[in-house]
Parts: sequence; C-alpha cells; structure tokens
Amino acid sequence: MRFIITSILIFLFFVQLTENVLIYANFENETMKILELKRQGWEVVEKQNNIEKRPGIKPYENLERLVQVVKYKLKKNKKVFFCIVEYDSQLDRIIDECDSVAENINISF
Repeated sequence: MRFIITSILIFLFFVQLTENVLIYANFENETMKILELKRQGWEVVEKQNNIEKRPGIKPYENLERLVQVVKYKLKKNKKVFFCIVEYDSQLDRIIDECDSVAENINISF
C-alpha cells in the first residue's frame, strides 16, 4: 500500500512539472521587449504562433529540436512595429527581436 501511494505521488509530481513547462512555453513567451512596448501604449493587432522542427545541434544532430516561434504585429497611432520571439527547446533560450521593418527580422504576415 505504501508503494502505491508513493508511486501515485511521484506520478502526480511529474504531471504537475510537465504541465508547468507547457504552460510556460505557451503563455510566458512575451519577453521584456514586448511587455515594454505594450506598457508604452503599443497594441498587439496580429499574433502568429507555431512550432518549427529544426535539426539538432551537436552532439544531438540526429534529434529534432522544437522551436516555438511567435510573431507579433504591434500598432500605435499610425506606426507599425514587428517582433519575433523564439524559444529553442535544445538551447533552453528565448531570442527576441523587434523592428519597424518586417523584412529586417525575416517576418511575413
């Protein structure tokens, strides 16, 4: 009986841990640049979210790595600003770029 309870607790712990990672990946990908622009009055008018499969980086080149890519189009008055945020699962790193010209950061809407 003790083994069953311990096993259930360990299972629930890993389920909660996995759920938190997925929630982070889906909702917490707005970095300081995006948040700062929103605070300055910029409004997100368009958002695209997708997950790209890319080849792994050495020594894991045989494995696929998942990169979550979120593209933003922000507008304030008549000005438009574009941002891209990428979360790389293998590098465990968030990369973000913003520019007033979409082609400068390779974004297409």
